[in-house]
Amino acid sequence: MLVVRRLEVPEYLLVQRVRYRADDSTLAEWPNTYWAEQIETGIAREFNNALRRHLPRWQLCEANCGERSPAVSLQVRLTRMDYLRSQQRLEAGVRLSLWNTARPPRLLHTEEHSYSIDGDADKPQSHARTLSAFLDCAAGDAALAVLH
Repeated sequence: MLVVRRLEVPEYLLVQRVRYRADDSTLAEWPNTYWAEQIETGIAREFNNALRRHLPRWQLCEANCGERSPAVSLQVRLTRMDYLRSQQRLEAGVRLSLWNTARPPRLLHTEEHSYSIDGDADKPQSHARTLSAFLDCAAGDAALAVLH
């Protein structure tokens, strides 16, 4: 069993408006475009669903496993999620940390990954699709870390 801790999302993205990177130092927002729910909630659900697909033989619980005893704990920090609108590309990064479940927990392994995912249009929908692709790739890398 794997416990997945609360995903850490870059603070500059914790808004209801859908933001993109206009240039190296400027964030902008798609006009009249909002996330349907808090971005951290949607990202966590999408990541966890992808992780379940990548680890079909594992049971996953989120934060609290009740009386079940997880074998390992996964901490996920999304270090970057910048959609470069002018290039229609997502530049993203993740830090994955695996911990044992002893008291106190001990760090077993940490790794970082970077991703560059091309979009297909200058639209917020393309932005959302690249985020989904990124989360699937990150979940795949997390699954490999758990299995090793």
